[in-house]
Amino acid sequence: MADSPCQDDAELIIAELATNALQHTGSNRPHGTFIVEITRTTAAITLAVYDCGWGATPRFATPCRTTAEHGRGLAIVAAIADRTGHEGDDEIDHKVWARIHTP
Repeated sequence: MADSPCQDDAELIIAELATNALQHTGSNRPHGTFIVEITRTTAAITLAVYDCGWGATPRFATPCRTTAEHGRGLAIVAAIADRTGHEGDDEIDHKVWARIHTP
């Protein structure tokens, strides 16, 4: 990613998604884990975090106050990314992803 003009945005997105995995899912439990996946093509960078589930389903469209100290991570990701989404469920796991189109 060092040669990408989207490097800073990609790092921020991964940091937010990984933090959410640790704060809001079973990934922070003993033996919990999360996986970061970065897929880069000539047209886009897709950033994904897989977690252990057992937590809330992510909501990118939830409004938040600009003065809030917590709860703004997914809103920031949605503002930076061209597309966002999630797959999976609370029982097994989540894949939370964001896509940035590259110039």
